[in-house]
Amino acid sequence: MSMDKSTADCYVYSKASGSLSKSFIGNRKSVLFSQSSIPQLWSLLFSKEIPSLPQSLLVKEFEKTALNEFVNKFISLMENYERPEKVLITMLQFYEVENLKEIAATLCLGNKEKPELINIFPYSRLNYNAWPSLKEITLNSPYEWYAGFDSFDDEKDFNYRIDCQYIKELWASVNEIKNESASDLQKLFLQKIVVQNFVWALRLRIFYKMESEQIKSYLVYEGDKKNEKDLFAGEVIKSLDWKLDDFNVWSKSSIKKFLNPDSASWTINCAYINNAFQDFYVLQAKHLFHKYPSTCCPLVCWFIIKQDEVDNIRHACQRIKLGVNNG
Repeated sequence: MSMDKSTADCYVYSKASGSLSKSFIGNRKSVLFSQSSIPQLWSLLFSKEIPSLPQSLLVKEFEKTALNEFVNKFISLMENYERPEKVLITMLQFYEVENLKEIAATLCLGNKEKPELINIFPYSRLNYNAWPSLKEITLNSPYEWYAGFDSFDDEKDFNYRIDCQYIKELWASVNEIKNESASDLQKLFLQKIVVQNFVWALRLRIFYKMESEQIKSYLVYEGDKKNEKDLFAGEVIKSLDWKLDDFNVWSKSSIKKFLNPDSASWTINCAYINNAFQDFYVLQAKHLFHKYPSTCCPLVCWFIIKQDEVDNIRHACQRIKLGVNNG
């Protein structure tokens, strides 16, 4: 049942705070990685009985359960608002994009059975009941063009385009926030987009040996000019000529605080940057969660924090599956 906005803000802040107090985040994250078996980890996280499945299927069920519990809880919190902020809906629709990618991949493999999808009802704009017609699934959605996905040859370009479209939708929704948290949330989301661009550009340089002009065609841009003045990609474009082993140059960039430490044999490490930024991103979300309690900010930050927890749950589960010592 929806409430008036001020009542909903207070209620959601209280419920979300209580949820975070029980979460495996911060210092409690290590508890996830101290579990030695999938049943042990399951008992730690879920109240329902563990299904009797082979480990390979159990791991899949485990990851699905963790994600569904997170998504369902977010929707239940969001539905306390008569009209949830656009940014909340758009954050949730990240999983709509993931569903669409999964559908296209399944169809390309020639599979007749609909894949398991993440249920974000009533906030999805896709008609999953139209399976297996990608054209009908995407009809009247912002992703109608995606129905042109015909083979795995299309995958890279189509998924790049839909990722760009989603990020722009998300950025637009962040800029629609009118309360006192707007500036801080804009700064946080922009920083994430820029760092993701940096990390992706570095991966293309290091692992795929792409030239600068090729890399530019796979960055996310705010505008259509795609140059060094672009809000999302401008600094990244400038960095394409920087030497990968020149710490001095990279230490003057906006990602300086996320760089791997300097050393005699230093070379930039994109995985380190990605992990360091993720830790920073979640830490900032924890701070902002309490800074603006009477706004949409706590729920935005709850999503960020809990999504990170789901990723850590998945990593802990995979480590057990692979027999990696979690101690």
